[in-house]
Amino acid sequence: MSWAPFRYPFIFKIWDAYLQEGNWYQLDRWLKSYYQGQSRFGKKDRKAYSDAMFAAMRYLQLAAYLQRSYLFGEQDLSHWSQQWRLDELKSVPIAEFWYWIGLRLNHDIPPPRELNDGPARREHFLKLLHQCETDETLWLLFNGFSPELEVMLHQRCQTSQWNRQRFKTFVELNNTSAPVWLRVNVSEDLMSLQSLLADEGIATEAENGGLKLTTDGRVTETITYQQGHIDIQDFASQQIAAAVDVQPGMRVWDACTGGGGKALAVAGRMNNQGMVVASDVRAYKLESVSRRARRMGIRNIQTEHWDAHWPDERLPSWLMGEFDRILIDAPCSGSGTWRRAPDFKWRIGQNELDELLDLQGLILDRCVSYLKPGGQLIYATCSWFCQENEQQVENFLRRHPHMQLQQQALHGAPDVDSDTMFSAVMVSSLPASV
Repeated sequence: MSWAPFRYPFIFKIWDAYLQEGNWYQLDRWLKSYYQGQSRFGKKDRKAYSDAMFAAMRYLQLAAYLQRSYLFGEQDLSHWSQQWRLDELKSVPIAEFWYWIGLRLNHDIPPPRELNDGPARREHFLKLLHQCETDETLWLLFNGFSPELEVMLHQRCQTSQWNRQRFKTFVELNNTSAPVWLRVNVSEDLMSLQSLLADEGIATEAENGGLKLTTDGRVTETITYQQGHIDIQDFASQQIAAAVDVQPGMRVWDACTGGGGKALAVAGRMNNQGMVVASDVRAYKLESVSRRARRMGIRNIQTEHWDAHWPDERLPSWLMGEFDRILIDAPCSGSGTWRRAPDFKWRIGQNELDELLDLQGLILDRCVSYLKPGGQLIYATCSWFCQENEQQVENFLRRHPHMQLQQQALHGAPDVDSDTMFSAVMVSSLPASV
């Protein structure tokens, strides 16, 4: 169902309830909780309002800029990020805020009936939209990127050697929700599984060795999923698991396993031979890993609680220097997943980024001593920031000259319609006798 004027009162109520939380709570979880107490919203209504709320998260800063510039004249974007505060949107009247969001989605959308200056606001919006043709900072803001990210975006362009079209594709993809990708177990036939899913009402498209959902559907309720033939995992995430390049019988450590998607993908390539240790600082996450492993028939994975901040809280001493592969899917800004969680982009500032950079370096330094001579350390993030990726790798190699870079790459968007993630494969050059 498309956006229409009759939707304004409902989205106003949802937005007001969201603002009452007072802390910009994680949107997807909040919406799930909110809908549980709202029986009048059917499935299509929920999707329409959820899409609208996610669009609001993408364009929060744009709405603030449009409001300020409309009321007070042209604003200096060179210092905008230092001047703007997220909470100022709470003081913007709901009808005015949502007309800016509505105009960004549909330039011809009628204004809410509460507005008596709708035509003037639309004229202001179109004037600034026209300026985007010659003002890249403003163009980025119209596409949901804060002006403070412009330097980092151009740094990414230079590092990844993107041409103008790839850069534009990357920016525009971030205005859409990433599709759901399915990882097919190594031993399974892609086309056969696609046919089985179709029989269960799940339409997919085979692409890049995986399956991409092309219709709404509860994949987790299918027999194909419940029997462990497929798992939900983004395309870019699948490439990180593939970069681990395991063989049956190896010892592998996934140091920051989270939900365990990559650990399970790695273990699935080992034919239940060898050992995969999945660890995380959040002990409750490990329960999910064990549960998913049982569903998929994976028996060579074990979980361990591990925190890089506490040197004494280490893995068993006999594993020191014994891992053939160590995967560090490091805590990061999550910038490569903003398509799925656009509200996250407003929670990360330079202070938060600096803390993450320090933590990433700490985890790398803690883990490398567990690597076998000749073994590979795979560092990964779900971020496109160069500071968290190529620069972090460069700093690590400078501190550990016995480690050598084999390859590093950015995966997913803009080349594939998915998240954007990074991986670097480094190998230990220490002799076996050391």
